Amino acid sequence: MIKRFIAFAAALTAAFTAAGCGSGSGSSSDTTAETTAASTEAVLTRPSDIGLFTSEGRFDQDYAGVPDAEEGPLLKISNTTAKAGDIANVTVSVSNAEGKWDACGLHIVYPEVLECIMNEDTENEPEYEVGDALKKAAATVAVKWRKNFPEDLKKENKGSLFFTAICPENEGRDGDIVTFSFRVPEDAAAGTVYEVYFYYSSNDRTKDTFSGTDGGLSFEKYAFTHWTGGSVTVE
Repeated sequence: MIKRFIAFAAALTAAFTAAGCGSGSGSSSDTTAETTAASTEAVLTRPSDIGLFTSEGRFDQDYAGVPDAEEGPLLKISNTTAKAGDIANVTVSVSNAEGKWDACGLHIVYPEVLECIMNEDTENEPEYEVGDALKKAAATVAVKWRKNFPEDLKKENKGSLFFTAICPENEGRDGDIVTFSFRVPEDAAAGTVYEVYFYYSSNDRTKDTFSGTDGGLSFEKYAFTHWTGGSVTVE
């Protein structure tokens, strides 16, 4: 069973890499098709009450007719502080989902002026620390989104990370999911706030997910319509 979970996580990551989240090369026709899909998938909105990016048009298409749940998972990005030139740790967490979820595939968006700390031994993997919510995880993978990056995010001078994890059936817990590290610019002025968001990504090959065995699409829809962005504030 563990092998099945690991294979699923690998397949999910491979699908997102093929759809544009990782680095790599392809034929000109493939690249053109993927670029078109990436640039047209998202009409960005950033609600002031929760602070996120979402490809609204595609989201509405993916969840058309899915009933709204009365409650569900609450995904959140932390608010943290750091001095200019120092490292800021940004954490994705979940609550109200204890023992109810087993898979996630999430995009996190941040200002490009924040330097994501990368794993020196790999080309495309950021450094990350898995939290208590994934104590039972069979597999976790993180990549920096480089290839076929959406024009919407380019215009906003954003970078993005993709993180995916697989647990045995409904063994995902409440608590911290994953923490990434970013270096604050040396010349950042005290009081500067860098906002960090979730970004709902979906295309013809794959889509973001936060799923459990019993909750169905209403569970996942709740997670994506109630997630909360975070920030890095310069001390």
